[in-house]
Amino acid sequence: MKVDTKVKVGAVFNLVKRKKGSLEITGETGWFHNIVLDSGLDRMSVGTWINGCTVSSDSDVPVPTQTGFASTIARTTTKVGSITGGHNTTDPNAPYIWNKVQYRFNEGVATGNISSLGMGWGLNNLWNAARVKDTQGNPATITVLSDEFLDVYCEIRFYPQLSYSGSFDLLDKYD
Repeated sequence: MKVDTKVKVGAVFNLVKRKKGSLEITGETGWFHNIVLDSGLDRMSVGTWINGCTVSSDSDVPVPTQTGFASTIARTTTKVGSITGGHNTTDPNAPYIWNKVQYRFNEGVATGNISSLGMGWGLNNLWNAARVKDTQGNPATITVLSDEFLDVYCEIRFYPQLSYSGSFDLLDKYD
């Protein structure tokens, strides 16, 4: 028996910058989508594919063949809180399973103009990449000052195939 299935994978991001001490929000993007890179899809079958987040000043639209950024600002492996997960069935045509993670760039670490970001298993080993977008979905840049820290919220999503065709034999597990 062979059953072929396709599962789509992707992520959405939200960036929030805050003043150290007061935790006052000084800037925030809307939620925006990424692309999963070819190298990221390859890596998913052989080992750890996400252990950190990288931010960059690159303003180019990410392409599937890239593996990193030309102008990296910073990378962090610091996670805040625990990874949570669940499923979303509000759209019956596109349900998905999700895991959320929050990465933190401490005060002064991600100082600069951030236009792109991605997650992966090393500085130039990205699983995904995204161009920062504002709340209207337009390309944007978020400027992080030296007295601010940056939180990157990411929701990784898996979209299962909703229908299958073909046939298979259903057997007793003891045969």
